[in-house]
Amino acid sequence: MKMEKIELVGSVFTGMGRGAHFLSIESFVKQFKKKLGYKPFPGTLNLKLDKKYIEIKKRLFLNKGVRIDGFVENGVEYGGASCYAVKVNKKIRGHALKIDKTCYGEDVIEIIAPICLRKKFNLKDGDLVRIESILY
Repeated sequence: MKMEKIELVGSVFTGMGRGAHFLSIESFVKQFKKKLGYKPFPGTLNLKLDKKYIEIKKRLFLNKGVRIDGFVENGVEYGGASCYAVKVNKKIRGHALKIDKTCYGEDVIEIIAPICLRKKFNLKDGDLVRIESILY
């Protein structure tokens, strides 16, 4: 099996706050803890990718990810997501999310981790972040 290391670079932007909501729902939190081994910080790090990284992101999402299943709770349908192991700024392990239902375009990637990545790296909107992963 051929492995290839890839890198994505994106600029931080403030999202709509929906990631924080979804990552606080107990049915999701339980799956993340069981399948990824950690409880994600309630919020995603949103990165806007340069055009040259969009195809690389698509290739990452062709790999087999860890599936977080959607569900219906109190009459509300929640979509699932696939998670892909990444390393943020060569230091922190996390996961890129391929979300079933998203309002972002293909030039956006959302990252989760067990800690607040914005705080850890003192990030503000517009700062560049490097994401590394392995393609199989």
